[in-house]
Amino acid sequence: MNKMSNDVLNLALLICAAEMAVQSSPGHM
Repeated sequence: MNKMSNDVLNLALLICAAEMAVQSSPGHM
């Protein structure tokens, strides 16, 4: 794996975690 694909994977994981946090936290859409 080259570094670029690794960065894309990390970015996708961050977005996924952020969406889950927003959905589980009260007061957010």
